[in-house]
Amino acid sequence: SRVLKLSDKPVGTRTIIVDCYRELIMVRQPASFRKTPSKQKFTDYPKTHFAHDMMQLRRSQNMMYQGHRLNLGTATIDVGSDSARAMFLATDANEGQFIQHLYFTKEK
Repeated sequence: SRVLKLSDKPVGTRTIIVDCYRELIMVRQPASFRKTPSKQKFTDYPKTHFAHDMMQLRRSQNMMYQGHRLNLGTATIDVGSDSARAMFLATDANEGQFIQHLYFTKEK
């Protein structure tokens, strides 16, 4: 939702998952980092943690926000291997899929 607002795009627009991940890293930074950014004040949020959090979110089946459902858009074969445009998200211990987009749809 924040990435859409920053880019002035309407709800429902597909957003690249990696862009959302990068924005989340910045949102999670402490106020001290935002005042005077430095390596020492930076709080890391590894991709593996984001992928795990997304897996937990999917399992909880609570992918709603303000009347909109969060959807995951599967990456095509040519995009799946590009870590700047897609991310592998596990569905369980032995399976998963490459996700390229996140997008919201209005629930009825």
